[in-house]
Amino acid sequence: FSEVELNGIQNYKAQLPKPKTKFKYYKDIAVLAFPKPKTAQKIDGLDYKILSERVRNHLLPDTKDIPKTNTIQKKTIINLTDKVSKDGFLDWNVPKGEWIVLRLGHTPIGTTNRPAPPEAKGLEVDKMSKTALDAYWKGGVQPIIDKLGDLIGTTVNNCLIDSYEVETTNWTVGFDTNFENLRGYDLTSYLPTLAGYYVQSGEISERFLWDFRRTIGDLIAENYYAHFAELCHKNGMKFSVEPYWGPFDNMQVGATGDIVMCEFWSGGYPFFDSPKFVSSIAHLNGSAIVGAESFTGIGGWDKHPADIKSIGDRAWAEGITRFIFHTYVHQPWDVAPGLALSYHGFDFNRLNTWWSQSKSYMDYLARSQYVLQQGKSVADVLVFTGESSPNTGFIKPEIKAMGFDYDLIGANKLKDLTVKNGTIYSSVGNSYKVLVLPNSDFVKPETLQKVKELVDGGATVIGKQPSQSPSLSDYPICDDEIKTYVDELWATG
Repeated sequence: FSEVELNGIQNYKAQLPKPKTKFKYYKDIAVLAFPKPKTAQKIDGLDYKILSERVRNHLLPDTKDIPKTNTIQKKTIINLTDKVSKDGFLDWNVPKGEWIVLRLGHTPIGTTNRPAPPEAKGLEVDKMSKTALDAYWKGGVQPIIDKLGDLIGTTVNNCLIDSYEVETTNWTVGFDTNFENLRGYDLTSYLPTLAGYYVQSGEISERFLWDFRRTIGDLIAENYYAHFAELCHKNGMKFSVEPYWGPFDNMQVGATGDIVMCEFWSGGYPFFDSPKFVSSIAHLNGSAIVGAESFTGIGGWDKHPADIKSIGDRAWAEGITRFIFHTYVHQPWDVAPGLALSYHGFDFNRLNTWWSQSKSYMDYLARSQYVLQQGKSVADVLVFTGESSPNTGFIKPEIKAMGFDYDLIGANKLKDLTVKNGTIYSSVGNSYKVLVLPNSDFVKPETLQKVKELVDGGATVIGKQPSQSPSLSDYPICDDEIKTYVDELWATG
């Protein structure tokens, strides 16, 4: 964005400063004018609240009071977008007072895919756009499919999106329309919050920003991950996904995969952070396969079965049922020790010195994973990860210490729960005795409506009494609905 301060009364005819631009691509979103606040109080932590740089998970609205003199009132905002030419020239009769003219637009973040050879290197795809993904598929994946021919769907039977390890993203063509469709209101008058201004009040601004982040997560889940799955299926392949570390709801993204994957490391020290929520997604998808990028490390020529067996055993205990070795690099020549994926991964291939001695270990892996995939997960407790986006599933409640196992569930699956004879069932038949809600003051009305439905059916639900919705959708009616549900669910008598 760029800003110009103007004093009325005058006729302003000038070119507005163009916001920072990359790759000579810039498109205006809106040009808005509003009275300059008496005190320049900006929103704290704006970079992660609008997902411009950092990701902060489970972020809820900040409820601190902001003086009205430090805010912009919606009724005072003037939309000047139609008065600005394609070249950015504004022709406006400025009313009396001190005014801020805010020009907001979008440009690429400029991040390139990595690692990749030169002929495969390019800008990261816009992950909120099906059109962009279609273009990427046509240029990046379809040539491989065409080259491999009938090997696709047989030998090459799935395509993987790895863990999200690039910058955040927060706009796409048509975002405003998608926002209104998903959240039920027009975002135009709230756009100054993206430049750090408080609109209407602190609480209302923070609620809008919660909706803004939630919309980004919804669009990435639908237009990138779910659409990628559709393209895989169209070409006879399954879709594998590592659904974490990005500006989205992990549980929602993971549910789009045929094979949902996590990772664990053997390099340096055993490292497990993602198996539990990924195995929960697989359970709620009705999948017996919980994949894992396995034995990842930094420079792994020194590893062998005696080093990694106990780590792999722990992975199975964490809920993993299929190892995907990181990494088996194709070896076209009989030159040991072979090709590696730079220094990444545990190097596992037919040229390892212990390869000919490893059959018993490979048989052990095959038998054990086969048996694990025949079983059915049993958990006593279902833990709700909440409604915010970004939303990591890296939640470890103190339930196992009490002798119970648990699964995690996201907002995308909560609506599918049913109850019979006091037992809670998922859409694929998993059963649980207790549902645990987040320790939060915020919840959306539709979530409490579902909770009431379960409780009325005899389910046991444990959770803190909330007080308000995090969203601006249907505000302030949404808060009245919350109070009604709270009075019914947490009534004392």
